[in-house]
Amino acid sequence: MLNLPRIDFTSHSFQLLIKKLLIHLLTRLLPAQVHLKQAELAARQERQRMEDMFIEWAAQYCSDTKYINIASSAQMQQLLFGEWEVRSRQGAVAVYLLY
Repeated sequence: MLNLPRIDFTSHSFQLLIKKLLIHLLTRLLPAQVHLKQAELAARQERQRMEDMFIEWAAQYCSDTKYINIASSAQMQQLLFGEWEVRSRQGAVAVYLLY
């Protein structure tokens, strides 16, 4: 086991060092937080725009699209894939989409 000297972090010199390090870190982190908030806001707006665009596209194929929950995987699966019927023809599997 190594016998390392104990460091007294309460001494005045270490307190000044820690204070300067904290000030340095905070001045670098605060602008990043502002940027992250702006990026998050832009991402939320873009997501809403994409959801609206998807609903408009899907409304061409299904009249009840305005009631769909885009976050529901079951509803999205039903909308996009409908009911699948699998038939076997000469050893090959054919898949038909039924509306």
